[in-house]
Amino acid sequence: MLRLELEDQAAIFRPGAELRGLVSWDTSESPVTLAASLGWYTEGKGDEDSATVVEQRWRLANPSGLQKFEWRLPRGPLSAQGKLLRIRWGVECSIAETGEVVRLEIVLSPTGLPIAYNNF
Repeated sequence: MLRLELEDQAAIFRPGAELRGLVSWDTSESPVTLAASLGWYTEGKGDEDSATVVEQRWRLANPSGLQKFEWRLPRGPLSAQGKLLRIRWGVECSIAETGEVVRLEIVLSPTGLPIAYNNF
C-alpha cells in the first residue's frame, strides 16, 4: 500500500508557494526505495512535452512508515486549459521494489484556477 497526501487538500497553489506532503507505505519489502516528484506535462494536439521539476529519493529500512516532503513551487508554466492544449501539474510517488505508483494532480495558478485559453 502506498498513499500520498498533500497538506493543502484543495491542491491549488500559487507560484512560489510551499507544497507540503506526506507519503505513507506498508509493504512486505525491506529496504524500500521511495521516490517523490513534482512535474508538469502537456496534453492535446501536437507534440507533447513534460518536465520533472523536483525529485527526491529515500532508501528506507522499514517496510512501512511515513515520509514528509516540502518543495517551493516554481513560477511556471501555469496550469492551463485550452481547446488544443492543456498544461497539467502533478505530484507522483513510487516504490521501486513493488512498482507501485500514486499520483495527485495539482493546479499551479495565481488565480486558483487553470488559465483558460479560448484560442489554443
